[in-house]
Amino acid sequence: MDELSERRRLAIQQAAEVVLSRMAKQHAMGVTGLLSIYPKDKLLWGSVLPAIVTIIVFGLIVVTGVNIDDFLKRTVDTSVSILPNLLGFLLGGYTILIGFGNASLLKSATHIIEGRRISLFQMLSTIFALTIYLQSITLAAAVIAQFTLSIPLSAGTGFVGMLHDAVPTINKVSVVVFLFLLFYSILSLKDTVVNVFNFAQRYHYTLTEERLSDEYEARKKGKSNDTQQ
Repeated sequence: MDELSERRRLAIQQAAEVVLSRMAKQHAMGVTGLLSIYPKDKLLWGSVLPAIVTIIVFGLIVVTGVNIDDFLKRTVDTSVSILPNLLGFLLGGYTILIGFGNASLLKSATHIIEGRRISLFQMLSTIFALTIYLQSITLAAAVIAQFTLSIPLSAGTGFVGMLHDAVPTINKVSVVVFLFLLFYSILSLKDTVVNVFNFAQRYHYTLTEERLSDEYEARKKGKSNDTQQ
């Protein structure tokens, strides 16, 4: 009997360790945790449209003979101009989401989504976090590029001369990279809006469920009072 109890105890302990290990993986932190939790299909398909738009725009630049240096400067200036506003909007929304006070709603949003290994709350959090992270990188790169483009490079010998000769190629690559990052930052907002809508739907469902429960309890109490009378 003692041996059977010990086996049961060990089995329960092993099952608990498996559950805790799975929970630890689902709650990894830092950039590594963000990338491991974020749905890979969303990351892949979210890159398709920005890549297509980037190819089309860059193709038009090449065909029409637009000056690459001027276009790169305009792209960098546009990034520096609009990204702070987008970051402010997303940070505000992210803060509201994390600080949301309805405990019953947040608990209901922790259930694992069918077909995925994360919850609705984690899905919302990772989409906000990754979008903000990418926009921060794009903004930082744009600010650095803005200063770099103001540095004059003259033809010569040595490293400076090699760098001067490589500027046209570097600028073409930079245009492609900045266009992709800028379009990705802008187009990723649609995923944020959709997931905020999903969260709002969950909130409405929770409130409706609570209202129906209160109405049922009120009717039940009313019938009980009528019976006693």
